[in-house]
Amino acid sequence: MTNRSLTARLRPALPEVALHGLAGDVARVLSAETGADPAGILLVFLTMFGNAAGPQPHLVFGFVRQSARLFVVIVGDAATGGKGTILAVVEQLFAAADPDWYSHRILTGLQSPEAMIDQVADGSGDCRLLIVEPEFARLASRMASSGTAFSAQLRNAYDGRPLEITRSSSRSSGQAVVRASNAHIGLIGEITPQELLSLHGRLKAAGPRIPSSAQVSSRSSYGLRSWPKPTVGPWGHGPTPHVGEGRKETHASCRCDRPMSGSYFGFGAVP
Repeated sequence: MTNRSLTARLRPALPEVALHGLAGDVARVLSAETGADPAGILLVFLTMFGNAAGPQPHLVFGFVRQSARLFVVIVGDAATGGKGTILAVVEQLFAAADPDWYSHRILTGLQSPEAMIDQVADGSGDCRLLIVEPEFARLASRMASSGTAFSAQLRNAYDGRPLEITRSSSRSSGQAVVRASNAHIGLIGEITPQELLSLHGRLKAAGPRIPSSAQVSSRSSYGLRSWPKPTVGPWGHGPTPHVGEGRKETHASCRCDRPMSGSYFGFGAVP
């Protein structure tokens, strides 16, 4: 498969119905302001929102509780894909809406499954974690070279299964078990079509595949530009994403089972 055919396959037309509700409004506004791909903005927004909201908002499908744990990989050319712009504009939104989550629950550059589990372990205070991989090829290469253990832990995180690692204990001659009973983990990765194509064979040969992820091809609608200076509020003019009247309660334990109070986001014109 050539790079051109791979890109074409990964980039179907985005139907208008996909830009539904709040997430669709955010994608339209931020795409118009920055030229970033609306499909990429949509999926990055949904992934961040789902992680920040925690595991309690859910639906039941096939007798299985489905929370908003999303794994998304943005595929775009290094010069024209605008992958970094997509991530940057959505990050600014969540930095304003939920600064505590943004400051403490995003892990950039996952080195090992142990590092992931430590962040959401029982007793750590918060079960939410968003893994951001601007160089997703690095993570994919690490999974391919480390065998099945790495990808299996990520798969369990995606499925919402309990996570567990065993390490030597300095306090005794035995081993200590670190467990995350209710981890709520999301992932956002960025990769070029060429890197994705070159890594496909290695990942397939490594054993259990990477957790099912939504892959979206990104392309800037025009040349990249710097973020515009605010004229009214933090997002310039017109309809603006902003924090609603309600605030999400801080999760007090790794169970993440406390209800949210009020609305998490509002959307409307800035006064």
